[in-house]
Amino acid sequence: MTLDELAIKHSTDKSSEFHGYTKIYERLFEKFKNLPITLLEIGVWKGASLKMWDSFFPKAKIIGLDNENHLRDNEYDVYIGDQKDPKIRDNIIKDTGDLDIVIDDGGHKHSEQIASFELFFPHLKSGGLYVIEDVGTSYWRRKKWWGGSRTSTIEYLKNMIDHVNIFGKLKFAYLMKKKDLPPECRKDIFSITFFRYLCVIEKI
Repeated sequence: MTLDELAIKHSTDKSSEFHGYTKIYERLFEKFKNLPITLLEIGVWKGASLKMWDSFFPKAKIIGLDNENHLRDNEYDVYIGDQKDPKIRDNIIKDTGDLDIVIDDGGHKHSEQIASFELFFPHLKSGGLYVIEDVGTSYWRRKKWWGGSRTSTIEYLKNMIDHVNIFGKLKFAYLMKKKDLPPECRKDIFSITFFRYLCVIEKI
């Protein structure tokens, strides 16, 4: 079955019947399909997408993080807590080690999306993918979506593009002067790709 067929079967909103993310994921995740990867999904609700991932990645360890326990069974390892909490991150990484894929479908406030990226991206393996879903909330002007952040998720990611692409220029200049690169220069990002309502960051 295709990933979209699995999404429809398990009634997750990632399918073509709703968000349409599966068309993107099918292409992005093909290289991981038969590998013993570890996938973390933030925001799992009742576990529909966990079942989809489990079917799509036969050799993977699938884990979840949610702020409440909505699951009816204990079929998957789901950590309960705030996605912005470093202690939850530490517990997950202690148990699983570094991750291959992280999908943030948790809280869609900018502060939540940005904080989760900064917590978990350093713990991606080389070649790993970090996905932020529903970045379109950056264009919703209702105050509740800003959630204590002065910067929207989209603006945060757009700024990161500058940091990534200036690396070559800065690296040459700073190596010639035998100085360390400035801290704002992200040396750990290989690519940033925007899709409709979704962004994918690849670890170098």
